[in-house]
This record gives sequence, structure tokens and C-alpha cells, in this order.
Amino acid sequence: MTDRTRKWARLALTAALLCITAFLSTDAQGRAFRPHHRSVIARPHAAVGANIRRVPGRHTLRVTRRDTRSDTGSTLASSSLEGIMVVQESTGNVVVSNNTTSLFNPASNVKVPTALWAVRTWGPDYRFTTEVSTDGTINADGALHGNLYVSGRYMLFGEKQGRQLARLLARMGITSVKGNLIVSPEFSMDLHSTGAAAGEKLMATLDPHHKTPGLRSESGLLPDGTPEVAIKGSVKVDAPPATAALLATHNAPPLKDILKIMLCHSDNNMAERFGAMLGGPAALRTFLIESIGIDASEVQLASTSGLFVNRLSPQAMMKILQAFEAELKAHQLSFTDLLAVAGVDDGTLRGRFSAVGQAGSVVGKTGTLPETDLGVSTLSGQFNTNSEGTFLFVIFHMHGDVHRFRARQNSFVTGFQKAHSGARPFVYTPILRRIEGENFWN
Repeated sequence: MTDRTRKWARLALTAALLCITAFLSTDAQGRAFRPHHRSVIARPHAAVGANIRRVPGRHTLRVTRRDTRSDTGSTLASSSLEGIMVVQESTGNVVVSNNTTSLFNPASNVKVPTALWAVRTWGPDYRFTTEVSTDGTINADGALHGNLYVSGRYMLFGEKQGRQLARLLARMGITSVKGNLIVSPEFSMDLHSTGAAAGEKLMATLDPHHKTPGLRSESGLLPDGTPEVAIKGSVKVDAPPATAALLATHNAPPLKDILKIMLCHSDNNMAERFGAMLGGPAALRTFLIESIGIDASEVQLASTSGLFVNRLSPQAMMKILQAFEAELKAHQLSFTDLLAVAGVDDGTLRGRFSAVGQAGSVVGKTGTLPETDLGVSTLSGQFNTNSEGTFLFVIFHMHGDVHRFRARQNSFVTGFQKAHSGARPFVYTPILRRIEGENFWN
């Protein structure tokens, strides 16, 4: 037997053992998996915890929940559902496959195709720009006689950026605005508000006492040293006139860094804002079908964040991962540039796969819905091994305890790495803290 033959024999044996282990790992009352011809189809835009409906020509999955306990913490209840797919990157060979065409709730794994959609649309180095302008003039006493316009759609613009703007205006000699604060309709503050509501938040940041002028400090400074900008008028929503003079520009971090924040922390609001900018869940589904080649029967989306009832097969998720990786490689990027690096990056994977020697060897996206579909936990991405290189993986769980599901996912990935001479960390320099510490005004 040649070395090459022995190598593939060992890989095939490992895959077979993993599949057999997954199939036999059940409680005493029944097996964890359902036959391949059974699948779950959710009503489009169904509410949280929606019932499963029968599909003509198919059996309906049993949805009764029997959450039996186990000392190992990774054994599935008989009513739990599991889908797994593992592909070796160097060859494209599928080495583990179970229930890959069945439909699961992917939870926050939906943020991965949302991120892919954004990168494909704008490019990873695209920057959202916020412009500050005026139609007035600045007097020697520091009064801006006219309106102050703020326009842009950077979703992470918040109090920090507002205070930076106040300092910037003070350096220009502006201490008060005699007109209104006018923001564009898409202007956002702290993700949760746009338009007039966002304008009110910015007003409160620039001029905290504009409703009660008597409370203004004699020094004109807030307790942290931020200058106040007294605004006489009110908040309006409109676009700046073409003749407005530009005062300052905020160039947001590149899109790849914003997506890194969203994916590491699994931020639902960010994902929904991206989705709204790009066209919503229906448009995302069309993108996946027409541009990525996902079978229409294997994807149903009610959100672009993973909230509510969505449906995706492990096979479809694998295609998304492969398309995402190819897109990133075209820009000289890798998964570590956008997805969370387990045991290293802050966020949902900070405490997982963090053992000495394993930290930094798994890159991925989590998904958790404790109540929807009787409990959902998902994990997909990439892991590295010493002897066989990197693998793409998808693990979908539904109908059970999310903590048990996570333990099972951890056990599967760790066991797979051990079977291939252990984990091998990716070469990676953390970037989140650098992003948070930069000032993007000019």
C-alpha cells in the first residue's frame, strides 16, 4: 500500500467512524436522525415558534420535545434533529455527510450569506461616508449663522462619533448653531434609530442641554471635556442643498471591518440594516438562488439576521461558505478577516475551542435560538488540522437544548481535529480592538 493510499484510507475510515458515532449517539429511547426523505418546511414570514406544516408527498417531522439528560452533555434527545457536512478544502471531497439536504433553521448563520451579499455588492474596502455641511457662515464669536447638515448611512455612527464631531466643530471655532440640525432620512444613530429620531440623539450628544439652556456649564464643556455646541433650532429631516459648504467628513472603517464586528458579535440590528440597504430577505433569497446556485427548495428566508423562522439545508450552507471563501480570496482575504476566530476574537466564539493549542484553529459563525423551533443551535465555518489541512464544516441542530447542542458541536470538531494529528491555529492578528480605537473623521 502506497503512502497516498494509506493517507486516503485513514481519511475515509475517520469519516466513517464519525458518521457512525453521530448516528449511534442517541438516548435510550431512539435515534437522533430522521430518514433523508423527511424535511422541515416553515411558512414564509412565520412568527417565532411557528408550527411545522405538512408538505405534499413528504412525511412531516415529529416536533414533540423529549429532552433527555446525559452526563456527557452531548447526547441528543430522540426528537432532536442534526445535519452535518464536512468538506476537505484541498480536494473538495465530502468526508462527512448526514441529512445534508434536509431543511433546518440556520439561526444566525443567515448572517454569513448577508455578509457575502454585501461584499459582492460593494466590495470589502467600501466605506460609508457621513458628511457635515452648512448653508451659513461662521462669525468671529463662534456662532454658525445657518443650518448644520449631517448626511450619511453609516450604521455604527453613535455617541462616540457625535462627541468627536463636537470636538471637531470646536477646533473650527464653532460653539453655537443659530439654525437647525438637519439630518438625512437614512442617517442612523446607535443602530436603533434613523431620520428624526437619530437626529434627536445627535442633538442630545452635541448639545445635551438644548432643551434647558440654564443648565449649560459656564466652561462650555461636558464633564469629560467634550465641548458643547449650542443649537438654537430644532431637528429636521432633509438632504443638504447642493450649495452647502462641506465642514467635515467621516469615512467609516472599510466594509470588511464592519462585517467582522457584525459576525463576531452576531449583531442582529447590523444584519437587518444591511438587509434593508440591499433589498430584504426576499432579495437575499433571490441572490442565493441566482448568483450562488442554491436550489430554491433548500432556502426560505424571513430575515437577513437569522431571527424568526428561516430554512436552509446544510448542503446549501456549504455552497454559501465555498462561494464566500472564493469571493474573499479574489480580494486577497480569508475567513479570518471577517468571521470570528474561536478562542481569540471577542464575541460568540470567544470561549469556545479556546484550549491551549486549539485556540485560533476554528473560524466560524454561531447561531442560537433557544425557543424558536423548540431550540436551535448552529455552527459553520472552517477548522484547521495538523495532518490534513483545512476543512469547511456545517453543523445544524434543531429541536432540543441549545447547551447540549453546543457541547456536541464542540466535541465533534475537537474529535475531528484530534483524529488528524490535532488542531493547527491559523496565522491571524486580531483586528477588533484596532477598529474600535481609530478616529475616522477628516
